[in-house]
Amino acid sequence: GPSHDRLARGLIDREHGRLAAAIGHFRSALADLDHDPALRRLAQRWLGTSLIEAGEHRQAAELYTAAVAADPEFADAWFGLGLIASETGERLDQGVTALHRYLRFPPRPGRPGPEQAHFRLGLIYGHMAFAEQARNQLQLALALDPDLDEAHQALDRL
Repeated sequence: GPSHDRLARGLIDREHGRLAAAIGHFRSALADLDHDPALRRLAQRWLGTSLIEAGEHRQAAELYTAAVAADPEFADAWFGLGLIASETGERLDQGVTALHRYLRFPPRPGRPGPEQAHFRLGLIYGHMAFAEQARNQLQLALALDPDLDEAHQALDRL
């Protein structure tokens, strides 16, 4: 249907670096996806990721906040809220809560692993000047993935 076409066009645009066009297609597709929760989640995930890549963190946070309010089992949206907090240094409490929620979900292919959640928590605690918590989270991330260079770098900065 038309929603599928718009999602496909959004993915193609995203793949070619046309984020503004992709965002438009994902928004348009979302308007018609109330009847299909699985596709709605995909569209929200791609829209949120595209918004973050476009530097539209506030819009992405609003999208993800609404998404988890409507669907508390939407793991990707919880991770997205944590990612945004870790990158912007804003809504830090929400980011901590979101990542702890995310860590309750079983790992699944295609989703960030728990090491990414611990890494992001480490960054957030760093923003909050909670050095001990930051160090603990970064060490957890490295225990899960010793090659996570970003976590090594973040630890060195503490």
